[in-house]
Amino acid sequence: MRFGVLGPLLAHDGSTEKRIIAPKQQVILATLLLDANRVVSVERIAEHLCADAAPQGAHKTLHTYVMRLRPSLGDAADRLLTEA
Repeated sequence: MRFGVLGPLLAHDGSTEKRIIAPKQQVILATLLLDANRVVSVERIAEHLCADAAPQGAHKTLHTYVMRLRPSLGDAADRLLTEA
């Protein structure tokens, strides 16, 4: 899996290139790419999504955004793991 981060945010799985266009998904993916192959806390992602303090229920909202991001990653979606 390759990602393009200069210009439009792109995910390329070897056969298909997909452009990540949803702003919240872009922020989440960029945050994860900055710490690739490491666990990224919900709080860290929420910091990037929200200019102010994370709102009540941020964990649930973040889960929804990640769920929507997975189909955009094609075959690499299984590399997004949720850990306690």
